[in-house]
Amino acid sequence: MIGCSLGFLLSNQQHPLWQQAATLWIGIAFGFVLLQSAYGFTAQFRLGYNLQYDFIYKKNIHDNQYLTEIEKAKPKYSGIQAHCLMLAISSFLFGALYLLDKICGWGRYTNEASPITISILMGGFLFGIGMQVGDVCASGTLFTLGGGSLWSLLLLIFFVIGGTFGTYFFSAGNGVWNIGFPKNSGFSFLFPGMFLKKAYHITYIQQHPWLEYFIAVLTLCIQVGCFIAAFVGIHFYNKKRKEQLESLKIEASYNTVGETQGLLSGQNKTPNSEEEEEDDEMLSNTAAFRKVNSTKSTMDKVKSFLKVVAFGPWDYLVGAVLMALLNFIHLLVTQHGMGITGPFFLIGSKILNGIAPSLHVENWKVWQGQNLNGINVVTNLGCLFDFGIVMGAMMVALLRGTFPSVLQDVKFPCLNKKQKLYEVIKESNTTDRDVNDLVINDNSKKQEMKSNNKQQQDNNTSNYIKEIALMSLAKMIGGICMGLGARFGYGCNINAYFSGVSNFSVHAYVWITLAIIGGYFGALSRPLFGYKKKVIECGCSKDFIKQVY
Repeated sequence: MIGCSLGFLLSNQQHPLWQQAATLWIGIAFGFVLLQSAYGFTAQFRLGYNLQYDFIYKKNIHDNQYLTEIEKAKPKYSGIQAHCLMLAISSFLFGALYLLDKICGWGRYTNEASPITISILMGGFLFGIGMQVGDVCASGTLFTLGGGSLWSLLLLIFFVIGGTFGTYFFSAGNGVWNIGFPKNSGFSFLFPGMFLKKAYHITYIQQHPWLEYFIAVLTLCIQVGCFIAAFVGIHFYNKKRKEQLESLKIEASYNTVGETQGLLSGQNKTPNSEEEEEDDEMLSNTAAFRKVNSTKSTMDKVKSFLKVVAFGPWDYLVGAVLMALLNFIHLLVTQHGMGITGPFFLIGSKILNGIAPSLHVENWKVWQGQNLNGINVVTNLGCLFDFGIVMGAMMVALLRGTFPSVLQDVKFPCLNKKQKLYEVIKESNTTDRDVNDLVINDNSKKQEMKSNNKQQQDNNTSNYIKEIALMSLAKMIGGICMGLGARFGYGCNINAYFSGVSNFSVHAYVWITLAIIGGYFGALSRPLFGYKKKVIECGCSKDFIKQVY
């Protein structure tokens, strides 16, 4: 695939060959990082709504095992912490480059800011709903598609359909969607003088370069400082939460042992010396295990590192740093921040123009001044970047041996007779020793099990069809909403949010606010489409949960 793409590059002179090749490889690296770190936006926003998990309370606590699942789970808000780190790094790099370009007079890199209009409000809200109902955003659609998910293919198709309809409505709005600041001006905190001059013909700031540079440096420090402060704050919050978890775990452990001893002897007792010796032995074994690991040779450590690099998984923070660096490299190569959804509208418009030439799609307002028919989707820089994301994610899936991961989270009906029989026996609390007697000697039971198996198979089939139908409907609705939202909101989580905030654009903060609000309503509707929350066993009382979460 990479060889074919490079072959197309060699036959096209629209952009320099090095720029096309670099954009493709940036996309490949971006898709590789996204899937290796499982870096997403949708689930992290849902986690902030407290709509990600279902807490199951155990009635009995034994052997201090009820906290196992919590220990394995990532710290709460760790994804938002990664977002803060990513935005802090990218804001610093983008701002420093723009400031250096202005001081040196290169005129190559211009601070970009989309206008704040009615379309931003509607687009952000619709996209927020769509990414929760569809379960992924635009970048998630591409890298899960590269991972082999057919659901992402269905979502992408309706994403393109929604974006094409959005392009038509946006073009037919006669300027209604662009109601906002005068002359459709975009406002960037970094260089507000550009906005004031274009919108209100105020040139005072630009007439005093020292004032313009002072505002730029101050803005850069404030935005980066805020993200770093949020990163540090979440770190200490997670640390405090972990300490509370450990203290409650120890307290619950001693209480559990005391209650067990009281039941056996008729009175409450505290842990005895033998149990303390067992704890000391466990700790010594753990220390010995760590000591053995610490004595690994350098070659073994290098092999372990390369294994993690190739097969993952990577930490969220590693993914955040690499994404910020890749976005900056993308800016250096293309003079623009990352964007994903533009090619969706382009491909959808070209397909519609080919199917229905009478619609004259090339004359729509969005495409005026551009030769729609002359744009090559294979060699377009935006399309190359999107193709690269899919390729990079596919590389990860092939390395892990998990490609394709078809129909995720869908259970097929049980067609194995032995497995069905085992499930019926398990449900009837029959031991393994009684299986042969049950099957051979009791004909009435065999007939009853056959009827139960048939009924269970029918139920599994009907449930399977229902799950498929609901999930398909969710992907269709989510794709259309995201397509409309991305068109009206000038992008997705990557362009409108990630690159927008990195450009210090006011529209990015407006967009993400509306996307979070819309996402809340989308997350509330997820159970209607069969989405299930992650189940975590947390303890025996709700009071315990409130102390931890």
